[in-house]
This record gives sequence, structure tokens and C-alpha cells, in this order.
Amino acid sequence: MKIESKRIILLFILILLVFITDCIPVVPVKFKPNLIIDALYYDYLKDKLTYGDVVYVTLVRANASEPLDESKFLFRINKLKAIDDSRIKKAVVFSSLEDLIKYIDELPGSVEWISYNTERKITPSSENLNILESIAKFSNIVHRHGKKMGWAPVVSLIDSLNENGILKEILPLLDSIGYQGQNILLSRGVKGFEENVEEKSQLFKRYNPDIKVKVQLVLRKNRKEDIVEGFRRIEDCIDYAVIFCYGNPQENVPILEEIITGLRSVYN
Repeated sequence: MKIESKRIILLFILILLVFITDCIPVVPVKFKPNLIIDALYYDYLKDKLTYGDVVYVTLVRANASEPLDESKFLFRINKLKAIDDSRIKKAVVFSSLEDLIKYIDELPGSVEWISYNTERKITPSSENLNILESIAKFSNIVHRHGKKMGWAPVVSLIDSLNENGILKEILPLLDSIGYQGQNILLSRGVKGFEENVEEKSQLFKRYNPDIKVKVQLVLRKNRKEDIVEGFRRIEDCIDYAVIFCYGNPQENVPILEEIITGLRSVYN
């Protein structure tokens, strides 16, 4: 009789647990990573941005051998200076150590991030041939000025530096690393993109647990639907979602609005 009573009580508890579970509302989830966009789009998209999002300007060379033009520097920095928004962080991207040294003291105090883009067509070959030394010098200068250091290499360079053991020496020098995921998404689809980014994020954090991971997708190269789904799938292993844009800003704005709305709308 006692055993039967225990069974009845246990069954009642199980039924009660099922009832309670069914009654618990599903809590809507928001997209976790912050967004990074070109400062050119700030005026169009400011109402869709939130605290911690980043706007940037590129201060890269027209080609590897020509120093950054001063008029180009001033024009783009003035765009950044014109943004007065306490929610927003500011960043700049240089493609040469030489240009960083020349212009770093002219950057506004509001600039928090300084990144190094080492693509061959815009970075002197001498810097790329000694990539560890170049990044170490760049990082030292940035940190001495109280800024955060980012690096934005191409995927193939990350892979080759990992194979030869140099990547593990570079990562501790950085505060963030940018991963160009657009071709991965294009060639492998959303699932393959998700798996690749998760693998790379684990690699980066293995050698620098504090590093911020920024993943870039490209408007028009990647479909807007894939950008939204791709970013949502990797949101737990990245810190920033970078939306890079080619083409006419006026034509890009409506698509960017759709993407940001798609990311920022709550979902279950």
C-alpha cells in the first residue's frame, strides 16, 4: 500500500512539473554582439544603433608604396569628429605602421580602437615580410597612447601563421582580431560558416582568452538573409558583427536597415 501511495505521489509531481514547464513563457532573446559600421552610414542608421556599437573610418593607403594622403586623413577624421553620441565607440583603421606613427597624435581623444589592416595591396611589403615585428611595434605604439589594438588580416594569412607557429605569438599582442568571413559564408553556406567561425574563435581565445573577436560579412557579396542568419548562428562566439559595404551608400542604407532590424528584433 505504501509503495502504491509513493507511485501516485511521484506521478502527481511529474504531472505538476509538466504543467509548470508548459506555463513558463518563452523569453525573447536579443542579438548579443555589438555592430560595427562605417562612419559614413552613421547619420542614416543612428536610430538603429545601441550602446557599445562602433563606427569607424579607414585611413588606408591607395597602394602599398604611397603614404596615406593628408587630405584623405583630415576628411575622414572630420567625419568621425562630427559624431557626438555617448552610446557609440569610435575606431580607425591604418594599413601602415609608418602612417600610424605620423598621425596617431592627431587622432581625436574619442577614438578607442586603432586597427592594423595588413592586406598586401595597401601595406608595405617590408611590414608584411616581418609581420610579427610590425604588429608588435604597432601594438606598442597604440597601447602607449592608451588605445586598443585590433588586427584585420585575410583568412589565408591567419591559417599560414597558425601553421608556422607565429599566430600564437601575435594574438597576445592584440585586443581584438577581425575575421573576414564573407568568402567562407559564400562558399560553405551558413552551416559551414558557423562551424568555421566557432573553430577560429576557439583558436583565437586559446592563445588570448581576453581577445575580442570581430567577424565581417559584406553587403552585396553576401545575401542579406544569409548575413542575418549567419551572424545569429555565431553570436555566442563573437563580440562584434562587422557589416562592410561596397557601392552607393544611398542604395545600401535600406538593405542595412533591414539587416539591423533582422538582427536586433527579438526572437525565440
